[in-house]
Amino acid sequence: MSFYDYIVVAVLGGVTALDKSAFRMLAGEPLVICTAAGAYLGELEMGLMMGMIWQLIWMGELPIGAAVIPDGSTGALVSTCIYIKFVQNSEQLAQLLFALALFIGVVSAYMGGSFISDKRKFHNRYLNIMDKFAKEVRPAGVESVFIVGMAEQFLSGAFFASFLCFIFSTLLNFTLHRVPVYWDSLFCSMSVITMGIASAVIVDLFWNRKTLPPLILGLALGFVYLVLI
Repeated sequence: MSFYDYIVVAVLGGVTALDKSAFRMLAGEPLVICTAAGAYLGELEMGLMMGMIWQLIWMGELPIGAAVIPDGSTGALVSTCIYIKFVQNSEQLAQLLFALALFIGVVSAYMGGSFISDKRKFHNRYLNIMDKFAKEVRPAGVESVFIVGMAEQFLSGAFFASFLCFIFSTLLNFTLHRVPVYWDSLFCSMSVITMGIASAVIVDLFWNRKTLPPLILGLALGFVYLVLI
């Protein structure tokens, strides 16, 4: 990955962190962030595919209260960028790289979840300072702390995403050329299996009277799309 690739990963990682912690505008969801990464890397369709897979896989994970859940968006971003960049240079190992990207995405997500949990403890300091300024009726102080907190969220998300990309890219650069090409055939059905698992997650989440009609409609439209292409 080039220097500019890491810059883009950092920006998308920062946007993801801000969206997950403050704005909640869905800009940091895997479907959105992976599609954006794919568009930048010149593989919009591939980015969209990875985004759909990760969105379906992590859809059941909700940040309720102080629960520690995997950071699926960061994991999806890292895995998508690594997969696209390495497939562009090693297309003969596309299926193996897809399997590795899934592994990297899961590992990155759980690492991100732990990272967010640790940041929550640090953010208590911001709350204490803001509470102090509020009691003293100093709105400018509250606003300053808020801006600092948002900046810290963006920068920490940017650093974490780009750091993971650097680590996993370095490991793959060191090991991938040692892998026999025939290993790729062992993972020939990996993308189909993964999409099947993701679809099973959707069925499990939406199999009830209220959401069954849109689920059936979505499956029907998906089938029509597959027939048309």
